[in-house]
Amino acid sequence: MSKRAIFLDGKRSSAAASSTTTTTTTWQITHNDDDGADTASTLFTDTDGIFSGMEIVGGIAVRPYVAYFRFLNVGIPNAATIDTAKLVLRTNTAVAGGSGTDPNLGDPQKIDAIDTASSTRPASANDVVGATGTSAVVNWTLDGPPLPVDTSYDTPEIKTILQELVNDGSWASGNNITFRVYNAWSLQEFDISFSNSNARFQSRDQSTTHAAKLTATYTYTA
Repeated sequence: MSKRAIFLDGKRSSAAASSTTTTTTTWQITHNDDDGADTASTLFTDTDGIFSGMEIVGGIAVRPYVAYFRFLNVGIPNAATIDTAKLVLRTNTAVAGGSGTDPNLGDPQKIDAIDTASSTRPASANDVVGATGTSAVVNWTLDGPPLPVDTSYDTPEIKTILQELVNDGSWASGNNITFRVYNAWSLQEFDISFSNSNARFQSRDQSTTHAAKLTATYTYTA
């Protein structure tokens, strides 16, 4: 049997035309416990700054810190194309990290995200350190030493991390995302003459204005 077109009121019927939109949105940390740092055994929701890096005491690297930033209700549709994305973090108001004269203090860092459809608020250190991260990881080289205090930094392009999450079949608009920033050095790169080798960022406890932000531009065809 041959097929034929269907006409309504003398006009060919057709499906509604698709619509493509490009949107830029910024999300900010909205709860004091949605940012912080942890070591392998201790979770810090940090009222006085968020550490990312390695603390050195007595010439021994004792505590690697993993900073986390959890953004709520990220309204990007599943399978949208991420055109650009970045985190905006502001260094601490007192000590921003990178003490001493080692040119590596304060850098480099690595950025990824917890690889889950919608992240929950961490209840223990393992919820951050032990969580599976995205395959996409971005390197971040900061200024220093030392890092200037009370200064906003844009991370490098992190759209590959965000794209990996929204491409997952379990992703839905309005899910939560936790990004991690952590130290990328091997222990051999630390000089024992320095007391600290880390970056310190302002937490929401310190400033609701300067709490971490996620900005993304994405394109979606409905």
